[in-house]
Amino acid sequence: MTVSILGYLACVVTLVAAATRVLDRHYTHRAGRQYLTAGQVCSALAVASWTHDSRRVAIQLHWPARLPFLTGNVLAMLAGFCLVATLAYTVGRTDHAARRTAAHGAGVAACCATSTTLALTGSTITGLLAQMIPPCYVAWCYARFAAGLIARSREPGTHLIMRLSLHTTTISACTRVGWAICQGSLVVIAALHDTTITAEPKVSELVAATAVSLGAIGTTLATWTPRVLANLEKRRISRAYRGIQPLWAVLTAARPDVVLADRPDHILGQDNSSDAVLDQLYQMVIEIGDARRKLRPYIDPAVTSHFETIVTSLHLFGRSAATFIQAAELACSLARHQEGAEPLVHRLPARPSPNHTSALAQARWLARIGHHLLNSPTILALYRPVTPTRPSSSPAFGDQVAANGTEGSTYGPDESARIR
Repeated sequence: MTVSILGYLACVVTLVAAATRVLDRHYTHRAGRQYLTAGQVCSALAVASWTHDSRRVAIQLHWPARLPFLTGNVLAMLAGFCLVATLAYTVGRTDHAARRTAAHGAGVAACCATSTTLALTGSTITGLLAQMIPPCYVAWCYARFAAGLIARSREPGTHLIMRLSLHTTTISACTRVGWAICQGSLVVIAALHDTTITAEPKVSELVAATAVSLGAIGTTLATWTPRVLANLEKRRISRAYRGIQPLWAVLTAARPDVVLADRPDHILGQDNSSDAVLDQLYQMVIEIGDARRKLRPYIDPAVTSHFETIVTSLHLFGRSAATFIQAAELACSLARHQEGAEPLVHRLPARPSPNHTSALAQARWLARIGHHLLNSPTILALYRPVTPTRPSSSPAFGDQVAANGTEGSTYGPDESARIR
């Protein structure tokens, strides 16, 4: 009973995977998608037909006891043919895919007809021969399918997620080859003992259910993982956008001349797509960089030395120390600029920043500087810059972040008392 439940569960999982494949509109090879879906459906129905409960139902309906077993064999051969056709349309040269698929179709039709005819003759020898044809054909189809998947996974430029999907599907195909070998061995043993196989052994049934489930997981992984990654990327962009807003509001209020006038129309509107927000994020990074360069002459070297000492006493190192000192220098320059002080004669050399390769990485670095600037008790005790609200012309995306801080402050009560 437990094995039958596992078989039916594998059938449901595979049918759901086939449904997701049908709903996927981004699959490049349409014919390959159709064959893959048909193969998954045939595999699911084959596993359901092989279960012992299906055989009991057939007996209760006064059907032949071997009908579910033979039906499962035919469906398994059709599933193998569909996967070979999928391979023809997705791997290697596809200009002759239709011709190769037609040839394979003729071969599987001959195998199904021969196997069914021999099984209905009633002879023991012909019955065993009929049971030997499906495992051999299935082993050949899935071995070829596994070889094609291995070749596809070795192609340069294959994404990690796609490679994982191909490896999972390859394991499924190899498991199905093992099932076919097991079936062939059972036929040989039955021939030696002059008996006939009328039902799928439980171990073989369990192996088939495992292989079908792995195949469903592998194909679904390739379908839905890119969409999940795209949603995660959108969330990262949104988080970086919200994190950079407080610093951008402070600097553009102090130096409104850095605000770029040539903003794209979709940025000025209420477009919340990832591309629009990424464009806005890129412009905000540019404006923050321009404001920091114009405020740099207002930095007092004594303040820089003082905060370097504070960083040492707080045991801050690496990225935390660099962003803390840059925030302190920025607070100093903002305070002097608000007081109307004259720029200093000396010019401090610009501090080296990490070699960021994207606007998103730069935004995360600037968000850390803004977090220190507006949340560090040490900096706020010496310099409390004016933090105006975000201008209404700036597009809304996500939740509004208060201008006096960002989410997830790293300054706890102990550290606040310590650095005061």
